[in-house]
Amino acid sequence: IAAQTEFSDILDRIAAEAGAHMTDEGNQPIRPPVLSLGSIEARSRACHSLLSDMVIQLRPRHLSIAIQLGEAIDAMWELFGEYAQMSARTVSSLDRESVQMAERCQKAETETMQMLRAAQLLEKEVTAHAANRQEAESAFVADRDRMIEEVGALRADNERLQAQIRQMELGGSMRTTSRQSQGPSHSKSRVSRYAASPEPKQRASRVATPSSLSSTRKAPSRKGGKQLSLKQLKDFISELYESKTKYDKKCHESHIPRETLEQHLFTHLNQKYGLKSLIVDWADAVIAATKRFEKSDNDVAVFARILRNEIDEEFRFIQKQ
Repeated sequence: IAAQTEFSDILDRIAAEAGAHMTDEGNQPIRPPVLSLGSIEARSRACHSLLSDMVIQLRPRHLSIAIQLGEAIDAMWELFGEYAQMSARTVSSLDRESVQMAERCQKAETETMQMLRAAQLLEKEVTAHAANRQEAESAFVADRDRMIEEVGALRADNERLQAQIRQMELGGSMRTTSRQSQGPSHSKSRVSRYAASPEPKQRASRVATPSSLSSTRKAPSRKGGKQLSLKQLKDFISELYESKTKYDKKCHESHIPRETLEQHLFTHLNQKYGLKSLIVDWADAVIAATKRFEKSDNDVAVFARILRNEIDEEFRFIQKQ
């Protein structure tokens, strides 16, 4: 009982000393500072040394209590050592994980910055692409409108040229009729208008100027001329109709006005012979034979009226029916 009382007094004294260290001057508890493992271990060693000294002091008077207290102190010290080692391993692991976490955060931040830069570049490209597309669309609309205007102007010019051609042809036909008694050489004035290339897109180049017409009219007339029989004339008319049908199809595919039969007469002769002298001879022969046989043959009469634009060209299909 005396030993227990003395041991209790010792513990009370230790608790009082510890309490004195854990309160301030106003007897208010002091929040223990956050210590490192090294500081905790150093203080633990000091406490262990203090308790060991107390055990030594108790040993002469209370041997059994001193032994039990010493064993308890050693067990606590061993437990604290294990706790310290475990804490050290935990701190080391946390340090490694903290470093790894920092590296991952740095990597994630770098990747985020790269993605932001890529997104900004992509946004700039999209904006530039949209601007280029808008510019291309505007240019396309402007070019389309300009081409539509040019096509309209070309169509108007083409119609005007066609009207001039028809007027020139009518004037040439009237002059040829009045001068037929002087010989067939005067038909060369019309040949000069159609002796160019037979392609549909070059018809405008075949339009003769007044100076060229006057020069061709002053050319010396040929003596004699080709004489066509009725069969030869009708064979030529069939050949001309077939050529005109093919040529009209090309004009339709090219979206250009087709020629009259009188225009295509010279186009066909130019395609077939090419030489101006042959074109003139054949044109004079066809015109002369047409005038000679139109009163006696129905097919020739229809051909003559179509040639003079007195009836529509499609009338020949009605005639066949």
